[in-house]
Amino acid sequence: MFNQDILLWLRKRKGFVDRYARGMQPFRPVIWRLLLMAMLMASCKGEEPSAGEVPVGGEVVAVVNGVAISKEDYQNTLSHAERAFSPRSEEKAALARRILEKMVADELLVQHAHAQKIQVTTEEVDRKMQEIAEAGGGEAAIDAFSEKSGLSKARMRANLERNLLIERLAERTRASLKITPAEVKAYYQAHLKDFSRGEAVTLAHILFREGQDDPLARAKKACAEMKGGLAFEKAVKKYSDDALTRDQGGLLGTLRRGEMLPELEEPAFSLEAGEVSPPVKSPRGIHLLKVIEHRPGSQRPLFEVKEEIRNRMLDSLVESGMQEMAERLRREGNIRLGGL
Repeated sequence: MFNQDILLWLRKRKGFVDRYARGMQPFRPVIWRLLLMAMLMASCKGEEPSAGEVPVGGEVVAVVNGVAISKEDYQNTLSHAERAFSPRSEEKAALARRILEKMVADELLVQHAHAQKIQVTTEEVDRKMQEIAEAGGGEAAIDAFSEKSGLSKARMRANLERNLLIERLAERTRASLKITPAEVKAYYQAHLKDFSRGEAVTLAHILFREGQDDPLARAKKACAEMKGGLAFEKAVKKYSDDALTRDQGGLLGTLRRGEMLPELEEPAFSLEAGEVSPPVKSPRGIHLLKVIEHRPGSQRPLFEVKEEIRNRMLDSLVESGMQEMAERLRREGNIRLGGL
């Protein structure tokens, strides 16, 4: 719950989406950082006092129904969140507040899960640890993370168990929800653009790289030879400077708008299937484009997407339901926060 909630919150901040998208390359390390954030929720594993009231302040940033969240754990979690998401300077204070709020909410949800007799087995924690290790490149990556973060594997496991408890609460909430066919249909009609297939072309090319002998002249020569009967695939083998596609007939694959070099997009989408473009210049050189298939945009029918819609609606309802649960538990509980 933590990683999804913080990510969604950050993505709503002005300017964050573009910077996050740029940070998604490569994808796997980012996902691994998100998984590791779940293990870093040491701050949610507060220490329950043996007697008396725990004072807020000094080494304690919050007390949740008698369970203390330490300043050290809070700062450790915040530091890793800042490294994972790289918020701008003006976003850091809001992120710091949101981290503490989320730690308190998670502690409330874990306490509620225990009250509801929800349990997580050792085997389930083992599987989650294995998933994280595999996503990051093996046990060595986990060991390196443990050393760098100062978080023992035992504490990682304890924090994962807490996250799994919250997931069980969410699953229970999900199981109680019902989405009717009429609601699915209404959602579909209100979000038609979300369920359309964009226009796409299956594209091949011949590339004449800059730096070779007069690429434009070579491209024009290839055009003339194809008009004289030379097959496009043979022209690819004879002329193309793109070693990656030369042996596959110049095939670039099926592409939608926004998925190719801007200079190639309009020429590619203006061609009918089987047509070859005149020479087109891009930063990579001169291209001759051939459209193998031109697929117009179309609307996906309701019967095809109804389960997708149902799951999307359930996800939204579960998210709001868990937030409402945490808010209710907060109102009913004894929460004390310190100044940060």
